[in-house]
Amino acid sequence: MTLSNIYKLQAKPLKELLNELDIIITNISTFKKKHSGYFYDIRITNNNNLWDAEIDIKHEKQINKRLLKEVS
Repeated sequence: MTLSNIYKLQAKPLKELLNELDIIITNISTFKKKHSGYFYDIRITNNNNLWDAEIDIKHEKQINKRLLKEVS
């Protein structure tokens, strides 16, 4: 099973987007204390006067598995 969770926030004012990202980062940090090996990337893009964000959460076991397949 491959874990690839991508969460998107779209068309938000910057302040609202940052507040929502703060909540998400706090939740991820709490989760990572109990379950090691997870990491995340956040991409923020400008959408005219509004902002979008994409949070990609992955587990290192899936990353290592993919690397082994590429090397073989």
